[in-house]
Amino acid sequence: MISYTGTRYLLELFVFLLVIGETLALDRLAYACEGMQVSMLCGDTGKVISVTSARYGRFSRNVCLDNDSHDYSHIFCSQNQTNVVSALCSGRFFCQVPVSSNTFRNPCPPNVYKHAEIAYTCSAR
Repeated sequence: MISYTGTRYLLELFVFLLVIGETLALDRLAYACEGMQVSMLCGDTGKVISVTSARYGRFSRNVCLDNDSHDYSHIFCSQNQTNVVSALCSGRFFCQVPVSSNTFRNPCPPNVYKHAEIAYTCSAR
């Protein structure tokens, strides 16, 4: 069991990491399943999205399971999509990108349910 002192320490550490994250512009992660939209937001005044990496495909067995007839066995069919997302979102304070093969190049065999993962920072204009 964590004591009050331990709980207070964890809370202070969490707040410190949030402040450091904003100061150092640490990566934020955004995920979405195929057929949805992935959203990125820099809520701080004067800060905008800078995409550091983006990928689309099937790279996890534990993300975006829809209990349908989709194939989840191809977990290594993903492609770097950083240029696509950067062109759509860099320099904006909010951005939504449709997660589909219309937006991204499809790296997977047919019937594979895909997802997107985008890492971005919020930095000054």
